[in-house]
Amino acid sequence: MDDRRHGRQGVRRQQCHQGHRVDRPDPHRTHLPALRFHQPPDAGGLRCRLRVRGAAHPRASPVGRRVVVRHRRTAPGRSAVDVLRLQLVGVLRLQRLGRGRDVQRHRRDVAGGRRRRDAEEEEFAGVRLHRLLAGAGRWAAARAHSRSGYAAAAAAYERAAALSPEVADRARRLTLAAEATEFSGCFDRARDLAEGAGNPDTELTSRLIWVRACSDYGEGLLTGAHAMLSAGVDHLRAVDPRSAAWLLLDAASMIWFDGDRDMAWRTAEQLDALQVPPGDEVVPVHQLSRWFIAMALGRPADGLPPLAEVVESARALAKADRRGLLLTGGLGLAEYDARTHMLASAATATIRAEGMVGLLPQALTFLSRVEYARGRHAEARGLASEAVAIAGDTSQPAWARQAAGLLDQYAAVRGEALDPATAHPGALALLDLGQGRSEQALLSLEALVYGRSRNRIEAMHHVPDLVEAALRSGRIARAAEPFARLEAWAAMLDQRWADALVARCRALLEGSDDPGAHFRAALAAHERPFDRARTELLYGEWLRRARHTGEAQEQLRAALEVFERLGAEPWAERARTELGATGWSAPRRTGADRFVRLTPQERQIVQLAATGLSNRDIAAHLFLSPRTVGQHLYKAFPKLGVTARGQLADLTLDE
Repeated sequence: MDDRRHGRQGVRRQQCHQGHRVDRPDPHRTHLPALRFHQPPDAGGLRCRLRVRGAAHPRASPVGRRVVVRHRRTAPGRSAVDVLRLQLVGVLRLQRLGRGRDVQRHRRDVAGGRRRRDAEEEEFAGVRLHRLLAGAGRWAAARAHSRSGYAAAAAAYERAAALSPEVADRARRLTLAAEATEFSGCFDRARDLAEGAGNPDTELTSRLIWVRACSDYGEGLLTGAHAMLSAGVDHLRAVDPRSAAWLLLDAASMIWFDGDRDMAWRTAEQLDALQVPPGDEVVPVHQLSRWFIAMALGRPADGLPPLAEVVESARALAKADRRGLLLTGGLGLAEYDARTHMLASAATATIRAEGMVGLLPQALTFLSRVEYARGRHAEARGLASEAVAIAGDTSQPAWARQAAGLLDQYAAVRGEALDPATAHPGALALLDLGQGRSEQALLSLEALVYGRSRNRIEAMHHVPDLVEAALRSGRIARAAEPFARLEAWAAMLDQRWADALVARCRALLEGSDDPGAHFRAALAAHERPFDRARTELLYGEWLRRARHTGEAQEQLRAALEVFERLGAEPWAERARTELGATGWSAPRRTGADRFVRLTPQERQIVQLAATGLSNRDIAAHLFLSPRTVGQHLYKAFPKLGVTARGQLADLTLDE
């Protein structure tokens, strides 16, 4: 089989062949054997392509410079390694032969099964073949990983594991395959690979437990995931406290989602029992988990450093994975400031660039929360919409619900209709509150604050809405207990945004000695635009009733400007009504912001196109087709009043 006979047809077969070609040198020869292999879809056996490339032997013909052994399926009763050994022996022998009859005789010998056994070649094929194959698979996986191909890397690691003769090597490669599969969003397969790795050493055991728990976690099976993590902590606590600390971080994140009190107490007991050596790198991880449990259960955080210090130390350990996102967000306790925004944006960009599709919904949801807190509502909607789509494509119902809940919240701010059967209860309550249905909002918020969700960090975010709903419905006494919890929680958290909300609630509650002072304290601490505008609206209402008309107009105009900029129409209408009561005519905003007319995805694509990216680049960035990108731009141009792509760079899309 010479070069001419192999020709373009063989090259074409090779290009269409799935898998990776891997070069591995033989230390005893001048030629470099290389392996190309894959598992065909019908699972009929391992198909292989073996070639020898490198410096030619003086006696070697062109055949010696390039030898291709055709594909073979494993015959019944014969392993893939047996087939490859025969192929490799044939290649090594063929290297030593010249043209003509020797080559033809060798082919006849191989075809007829009459193989002369050379001791050196047999030793190479029998002793070193497993290492060659497993090493080839590992190298292929690393290469695929470096090219952001987690699915391809997982497949290559799995093949390498199947060809690994040693149990420890097989377990390690199956662990890598399971991790790469989980990153790619194939949770059922990741779980199967993790279970097939057996019972390896403690370090691999921790990683396998994490993969199985993350797979359950991604599919919304939070109770099972938490139980698995708890069992893993019990198994590893004495022999590997570092791995146990990481598993407890994962367990704490389940409580953030679910809010189950039994889960919270179980994790609290394990955190108290875990002894992490002083000075160990996971000390901040352990401390962050303890801080979270203290906030969730209302326990004192005795003996712990300040939360801001713990969060910053934990962030130093963050990588581009699920745990890294938890550390970046401080398990939901971090301040959504400029640094958090920078870290979240960088983590999302890395995860997107490396093709970790399974992690994207979590990263996009977190970044969406940060953008919303910073007053960039349109960007937040776009990110949450993308998270919902990718979570649906990768079968991650938990993250799909989280991102959909954010979309409901953003829609409620804008006064858009929500489906009571499917919308997030907190979003429905916010919509009712904005549109004046205070009693209905109060009932919905009480269910969130007092129900199963009371141990979730999110429950504390609903208390300021509950206090306002109780005030407007004339049932302010029902806000006393939730506010007491919020006050204690904010004191532990020690962050400006929480202090601002507590000050606003104090101004609204009965018995406040000086509501104006509390309102001013809230405005001094506010950093989140929508929260600040709501405080300005409430303060303006109080000032108008106290007959401080000029000051009331100042607060109400400031609130109206922010509400209009954010598209929060129900709240803007309330501000206009209050301004009208002061004698100030506040006309409706005419000539609506042209960017508001864009859909979230159109806005995302326009922003990327404005930076000079091509349709193909944008498609790769957002996991769309170039044609879809072009269609979105075609629809966006008339809305923006532009006719050419170059004009996008002159537009300002910031809200």
